[in-house]
Amino acid sequence: MGRKNGDGNYEIGYGKPPQRTRFQKGQSGNPKGRPGGSRNATTILNEALRERVVVTENGRRKSATKLEVIFKQLVNKAAQGDHRATQLLLNQMPSLEARAALLSAIKQQAAFSLPSPEDRRARNLEAAKILRDIGYLAPEVAVIEENDLDATPDSNKSD
Repeated sequence: MGRKNGDGNYEIGYGKPPQRTRFQKGQSGNPKGRPGGSRNATTILNEALRERVVVTENGRRKSATKLEVIFKQLVNKAAQGDHRATQLLLNQMPSLEARAALLSAIKQQAAFSLPSPEDRRARNLEAAKILRDIGYLAPEVAVIEENDLDATPDSNKSD
């Protein structure tokens, strides 16, 4: 389908540009690249919504983010019976609930504390004892000493 170049050994066509017009090895097609400090639309929007503004609420001046102010106005309009505001608010509810659930899970995970080394050792010893008792762990293969298997966690702490 494509035509041969002057040498006759390389076919030129769709997806096969002439050799002389290709980028040289080690040379990028975009030498300057993306300008440093350029931001995408999401970053610009997030920065704009996080800007703080002063609003008067119940006769008092208060500082709030633009996002907070927008949501308060949306909720107030929906409460006044604005159907479009109500629809916007109801459409946002699933994503807001999912975000709240995710944040709650993250907080719970952060509050979760790891067991102490003594507790881990006691659980491991108990598991090894159970495995030995059911015959899964042979006594001669066990690396854990016999007196460690039969000891309780409380008796180890009294030493």
